[in-house]
Amino acid sequence: MEKLAVGLMLSLGAVFAVPATGFATAGLAEWEIRTPGGHVISHIDPLKSRYGDCLRKPDDVPGVVSDRPTDIYVSHLEWWTYYPGHVVGKGRGGYFVFAEETRAVTFLPTEPRLAEEIRRRGLGAPLSTRLTAGDGWNEAWLPLYRERCRKLSTPGDPEFAALGEAERRALLALCAQFGIP
Repeated sequence: MEKLAVGLMLSLGAVFAVPATGFATAGLAEWEIRTPGGHVISHIDPLKSRYGDCLRKPDDVPGVVSDRPTDIYVSHLEWWTYYPGHVVGKGRGGYFVFAEETRAVTFLPTEPRLAEEIRRRGLGAPLSTRLTAGDGWNEAWLPLYRERCRKLSTPGDPEFAALGEAERRALLALCAQFGIP
């Protein structure tokens, strides 16, 4: 059974892999998402060892990742929530409020102080739930998986013509595990 699971994951990686621009290819563990204000939350190899999951400035040149400390607003994110014009959460420096328009970060020592700061600024209701790295992965990769699973389930799709019936059934079962029909 373990060999089947490993085989399925290898097949999934081979079948669902997409080319990436830059000097390396994106691994399935890596992801980046945009905040509502256009900043980036990253979980990528060039930054993980130094900054962990981080809230950062968008790339000046697409595909060229800056690791300058001044381009990282919050390092080692544990969780975040979107508010109008703001990202609020917890990182290595403590709880924080990040103003997307000015790129100013305010760090606070406790969650009650964070709640107080949210009220003081009049941020209102959050635009999202509390998000974590798992949510970032889902936002980055699930649309791709959904599209590939949809194509896989389309009879006669030329991209999957070379698959044997056993592989097709195994991949469709994996799609079902993701909740993708």
